[in-house]
Amino acid sequence: MPDIESARGYLAAARRDAMALANMFDDHAFPLEIFGFHVQQAIEKGLKSWLCLCDVQPPQSHNLRHLLVLLESCGVPIDNLWEMVALSAFAVQFRYEAFDFMDDPLDRRYWSSKVEILLADVEQQITATIADPAQSPSQG
Repeated sequence: MPDIESARGYLAAARRDAMALANMFDDHAFPLEIFGFHVQQAIEKGLKSWLCLCDVQPPQSHNLRHLLVLLESCGVPIDNLWEMVALSAFAVQFRYEAFDFMDDPLDRRYWSSKVEILLADVEQQITATIADPAQSPSQG
């Protein structure tokens, strides 16, 4: 049975990270590592919320690839989410070492938008699951 309360909790936490992102477009005020961390965290929590709806206990992992593979095994269509895997390094690695500014910078507006789309999809799935608990998250 889907764990609606845990799904809501993860989604609320993801929304707090997304709210922070909305105020981090100034790259002089907010280093890329900080912005990237909150993007990764919002995505991680959004994916964990979705796992709760699949009746899967989310692992204690920051690895977005692992979370996506778990969702895929539940039948959730994730083809449009694979690019998010690249952000896993912001969970730990770039919190403790500087991001190499020779690398491509993150497009802050693009990633904020991707987070909002993911969280809206998860919220829609929560609503659908509440309306019909027998509905599979992959059908939402």
